[in-house]
Amino acid sequence: MIPERLFEPSDERVLYHYCSPEAFVSIVKNKTVRFSDINMMNDAEEGRWGYQVWLEVANKLLAPGPQIGLPEPVGLDFIDAVDSFWSVSGVRLTSFIAAFSKDADSLSQWRAYADDGRGYAVGFRSSALRRLPIQLLEVCYDLDQQVREMLISVSAVFLEWLDKGRDFDQPWFRQRCLELAMSSIAFKNPAWRDEQEVRCQHVVSVDISESGWILRDDGGESEGQPIAGVPVEFHIRNGSIVPYIDLPFDPTRDPIAEIMMGPKCPNSPGNVLFLLGNSGLGRIPLRGAGAAYR
Repeated sequence: MIPERLFEPSDERVLYHYCSPEAFVSIVKNKTVRFSDINMMNDAEEGRWGYQVWLEVANKLLAPGPQIGLPEPVGLDFIDAVDSFWSVSGVRLTSFIAAFSKDADSLSQWRAYADDGRGYAVGFRSSALRRLPIQLLEVCYDLDQQVREMLISVSAVFLEWLDKGRDFDQPWFRQRCLELAMSSIAFKNPAWRDEQEVRCQHVVSVDISESGWILRDDGGESEGQPIAGVPVEFHIRNGSIVPYIDLPFDPTRDPIAEIMMGPKCPNSPGNVLFLLGNSGLGRIPLRGAGAAYR
């Protein structure tokens, strides 16, 4: 795990999900948040950027000279073991994510994710998101910081490995490598820094056998209680087949703090209020993005 990437906001902290009008209506009517396979995100480097950071750290650890804070040099056997389990993790598990932003009024996100400003940014309370079987990860866009955090986390695994008998076959070691791989999705290219992203991550199992390739949601845990998995579905996005799951939120616990209407949104507030009322969500505050309602 890369502990610096864990996001632990206050319950009332609001995070914004930019979406098209169609996705907004689906959220309101179905009371769900959509999570998509990270490999099908709009950033072509998804899933690979974090691995490149790991490779840079591995080369630093293997470089000649003393490693500060480590009692002995890190050997190639340790690096190979971490890399092996990291690679296997991508075959057995994959991250499904829902993207949120700290910024309620981002022009680039209106354009990219909200139908060129005709959509919405749904402001979810952090408490509502944490009740989902997910992990909240705060994205880091600074490469030097990414390398520092990865170096500290890998060094911690190395020290634990030394302390526990230098055995690569123990379940705890495989788990640590898996956690590194899964949390590395919180590292992104600096070009995306204006999005101020917080990622909701839900891990889905990958079952590849002679009988077929299957994605399976095994569920998770929320507030100390087990949560059953939901069906993995598929839809078409820009010609690509995209796996997704819809995780339900509890509409009785005020999950949505406010709704931002995009700068080119053609609807009046009344249209939205009727949708909310008829869907059982009551009257949620509405705001216009960057301009008065039109």
